[in-house]
Amino acid sequence: MEQAYVFVACGTKEHITTLEFSLRALRRRTERNIIIVTDESRNEVKINTREQIINIPVPKKYSDHQAAIILKTSLYNILPKGNLYAYLDTDVVAIGKNPDGIFEEFIGPIRFAADHCRSRKFSPYAFNCGCLEKWGKDRKKLEEALEQYDKNRKIKDDKLIKASKELLAHFSHLKKRPSKKLQTAARYFLSPRTFKLNEQFYFDKKKRTWQSTKYNQVIMYEVPVRKISRATGLRYSRWKQTWVNKQGEDIWKDECSHLAEHIKGKFSIEIKENNWQHWNGGVFLFSDEIRGFLESWEN
Repeated sequence: MEQAYVFVACGTKEHITTLEFSLRALRRRTERNIIIVTDESRNEVKINTREQIINIPVPKKYSDHQAAIILKTSLYNILPKGNLYAYLDTDVVAIGKNPDGIFEEFIGPIRFAADHCRSRKFSPYAFNCGCLEKWGKDRKKLEEALEQYDKNRKIKDDKLIKASKELLAHFSHLKKRPSKKLQTAARYFLSPRTFKLNEQFYFDKKKRTWQSTKYNQVIMYEVPVRKISRATGLRYSRWKQTWVNKQGEDIWKDECSHLAEHIKGKFSIEIKENNWQHWNGGVFLFSDEIRGFLESWEN
């Protein structure tokens, strides 16, 4: 069984340029055949390559994006039989020494690569649930309120800014260690007016400022969360150290469950793993057995 790579591309110059870049990177690292499937009548510019091109006209009633999907899901009718193929989206670039090792990963009838993110992170981008727009509005309101009320925006001294970043890094470290974080919180509540975080930083409870022992100056002001909450309708979770909306959602997390809920409602398939690693349709291996799968995908 011969092994070959296949790309599908048609449309704007940007898509063709991206394809040509990926082709050059792959050709430097492989001697396998590379096939490009396209509708040349749709391309703004000619594909500049010595690789094999298969031209398949797609009805003009379809957009370029739809045409690319049609070609992608019709590969079983387009490509020569009896081969093992690695399909790559045009923006997939070979950078390793042995890209041909991908063919060793084949499990019939089709094998996909794992996506770069998990399903909950992919959900708001894959499903038109409105979460991205909602979070965007929340972030805009927060940014406007911070610009108005956050005194930290007025600190311009580079050495103080550097010290504040070191303090934030310490907070980030504590966030990953719940037991240490709990101990630090207990020390804070039991301390007098001045809370000593460590040898570098201390907090003035009356002035609500963080200071550096090295500079003996304010390096960070406590953000006035109450004023910002009243202005935005958001709430600051001190334990999680993040802003949440009225539904209790972290406005920076970029995750939702709507895709999983839609899949369950439409296909009666429940995704039980909360952080499921889904497939990526931009990289997959297939052989002649793929016909039934791609027909289902196309429909």
